[in-house]
Amino acid sequence: FANGLNAREAATRLKVSKTALYAALESTSAADS
Repeated sequence: FANGLNAREAATRLKVSKTALYAALESTSAADS
């Protein structure tokens, strides 16, 4: 159960990191153009 919780937490953090990364890339390309 603990392992499953850690995996879920890791997946959530990864998803948040990806979202933040995409947002940063989008704002960078918007600023460039």
